[in-house]
Amino acid sequence: MESLAVVQRVADRLQAVFGVGTVRDRGDGVHYFEVTRPRDLFERVFPFFDRCPLRSPKKHDLTRFCEISELVQAGQHVSAKGIAAVLEMRGPMNRGGKRRHSEEMILATLREWESSEAIRKAPPVKPGG
Repeated sequence: MESLAVVQRVADRLQAVFGVGTVRDRGDGVHYFEVTRPRDLFERVFPFFDRCPLRSPKKHDLTRFCEISELVQAGQHVSAKGIAAVLEMRGPMNRGGKRRHSEEMILATLREWESSEAIRKAPPVKPGG
């Protein structure tokens, strides 16, 4: 139980250092720190890691996350091409973790959405023309 308290203290300390974000308890004793506001990421979190770079394998995940965040911030994620780019960039990240949705499922859904969107936006066909 002592190790769980240490994890919670680490998460609380991260929140104190960054001055943003939330510490959450999953209910199974796992505590984690999360920052969900893009502004907080760009103004607080990313500059911190520019000044104090990670020296672990997670350094590469952070670099990719920053790149993906910039793409999203620029609004490029709202197109099929942008979503495909995000999926390609996230591919090598967190290989040991679970993904809620597979890349294949997301791309299949996107193709379905694009085809129905194209049909909906098609100009009406005039009778006899």
